[in-house]
Formats: sequence, structure tokens, C-alpha cells
Amino acid sequence: MGISQQSLNDGRYLSHQFIRSTSGDARIRHCARNFLQPVCKISVQFFFASLLWRNAKVCETSVDLRPIPILSQEANKLKRTLLVVAVALAVTIPSFAAPMCNNVTLDTLLAGGVNAAQGCQISDKIFSGFSYTGSIAAANILVSLQTNGPIPAGATINFTPNNGTNWSALNLSFTTSIDTTLCASCTFVSTLDQIFTPPTPNNDAATFNHPGFGSVNVSGASPATLSGQVAIGGAKVVMTQFTQTGGTTLQSLSSTFSQTAVPEPSSLLLLGTGALGLFGPIRRKLLAHRK
Repeated sequence: MGISQQSLNDGRYLSHQFIRSTSGDARIRHCARNFLQPVCKISVQFFFASLLWRNAKVCETSVDLRPIPILSQEANKLKRTLLVVAVALAVTIPSFAAPMCNNVTLDTLLAGGVNAAQGCQISDKIFSGFSYTGSIAAANILVSLQTNGPIPAGATINFTPNNGTNWSALNLSFTTSIDTTLCASCTFVSTLDQIFTPPTPNNDAATFNHPGFGSVNVSGASPATLSGQVAIGGAKVVMTQFTQTGGTTLQSLSSTFSQTAVPEPSSLLLLGTGALGLFGPIRRKLLAHRK
């Protein structure tokens, strides 16, 4: 026995209503339009139609074949549940302040670059306000971001030439900030600044300055990984100014930002999982009807 026409109609209507209820929120509009809509044309419509059809007493005996948009009783219950889930998704899906760009060249982050206005974001860290002068063209410098775990873990930004050459001169600055919409209570604790030098014999030196918090000077003979740490107490925004002060074989540099381990309460997550739990009572009612 095939799925009834009423079940197909209800399934089609519910899929459209779910897309409309979710796509109205800016944070999940992209997901709703670019993922849910094409899927709902086949999978979601069939899912709702199948679910309604399985309850034979409701879908085939007690429900009149009424035209859309008048829904059967069970379809109305499912619609209300979907609206609750849509609201839960709206508050639990994070909204990022800057693009989640990674492995981009430095020129895209400088004035006039495609990522200059907002910078790049990984986890709750936003890197922006880049300026640069050096012996290697900005288009040949790869900028990569790495997170050390879920929020509130730290994050690292790396700068590495992608043309096989080393710096003989370098001045670089940028700003690191915490996206407070993802972790309002988080603040920076410290930075770990490093330079990396190749096996070529040389003495390299550099200074990392974080205005308002302190600076660190690193120097040594190649090959070496030279590092220093600066305490950043209670700040949500940190500026980094890097200057190569000696040597001609600087291979790469990085800064790692650690922060407080006190994230926001997980109430939003609980709200989302609680909304999903509403499917349980609906399922039990369907099973009761079948009996």
C-alpha cells in the first residue's frame, strides 16, 4: 500500500514551513537556503509523508482529504514541534563576526585586500588590522590559523613565506580580539611569541611588542626556535607589533594567544537539546494511535 495523497500533501507543506521558519533568521539563513531547501524537495517531504502514513488510523481513516494549507491533526503537531526546533537552532548555532578564512596570503588581509575589513576568525579569536613591510612580497606570505581546542582554548597565527625564501627584513603588526558573542566572559591570559630559523648559519633577532602589556626580545644562532612570553591580564583585545632586528634568515614566526578557561554557561546547548527532546512525546503519541 502506497503513501496516501494527504500524507504527501502534508509532508510537502511541512517541509516548506520548516524552511520558511528557519530562513527568517540571519544566522541560519545560509544553511536553510543552501542546504535544507534542495534537500526538502525530496528527502524532507518524503520523511514527513512517510511518518504520517505510518500512523494508518490517523492518515487513512480519521483524516479527510483536505487541500493544502489545511493540515491533519498530527501534521499540525509536527509543525509546532518544528517551529520550536527552529527557534532552538537560531540561538544555538554560532554567528561569527569575521569570515572563517584560513591559509590565505597576507596581501588579502592588508588594506584593500578581500579580508581586510573584517579580518579572519578561528573559534572565538578574530585577527584583523594587519600592516606589513618586508623583504618578501605580501602575496608570497601564507597566513594560517590554528585553534588548540574548543572554546575557551587558545589559538595560534602563523606567518610563513610560500616561495622558499627567508626574510632579511620584516615589520608586521595586527590585532587579536575575542568574539564576545561566543564567549562574553573570556579574557586573554598571555601570548607565546616565536620565530623559527633554518639550518643556514646565522644569528637572528626580533622583538614582539604588545602595547600596554610588555614586549619580548628573542635572539639566537640558527637553527633554532626562539620564543618569549608576555602576560596579558584581563584584556579582550591585544595588539602585536613584530620587528626583525637582526639576521637575514628568518624562516617563519607565530603568536599563540591563551585565555581564561571560564566559558559562558552551557544553557544555550541545553535549550537546543531540550527542544529536540520534544520529539519523544510526539513519537509516543504516534505509536499509541497505531495500537
